[in-house]
Amino acid sequence: MAEKRKKSFAVLLKFGGKTLKAFFFNAEAFSEDPDDAGLYRIRVCGKWFSQVGARYEFFDAAGAFTALARLWFGAGEPPPPPDWPKSTRVAVLNGNDYTDLGLGRMRDVTFTSSRPFLAHDGRWKVFVVGREEPVAVDDCEAK
Repeated sequence: MAEKRKKSFAVLLKFGGKTLKAFFFNAEAFSEDPDDAGLYRIRVCGKWFSQVGARYEFFDAAGAFTALARLWFGAGEPPPPPDWPKSTRVAVLNGNDYTDLGLGRMRDVTFTSSRPFLAHDGRWKVFVVGREEPVAVDDCEAK
């Protein structure tokens, strides 16, 4: 069945006999959440694209092209996320570094306020209590 929603734009990549056709749709056609404004859902070679197997996955422009580049160049599947439910206790790097005093890099102990999600840069991130921006899972340690 053909897609009836209006496409925002399309990208066609051809190289060495390999073709990748991607159509971009405004997220507003799928979601009523105002936070999804300016995001896109991608249809690649006739199938909805998701890096993590989600039913609806939206990307900003940079994230969309990063995801397509991973797909095109065969970067493979992203590593699996940590199994951290919401409210997992974690220690997060806070930016203070006292390695010259032998104390190492300082961390704040807090709790996750979301499950880990795959960001457009290909890294797993999680929201934590006390921070407005998500933090990289690599910078967290479960307690």
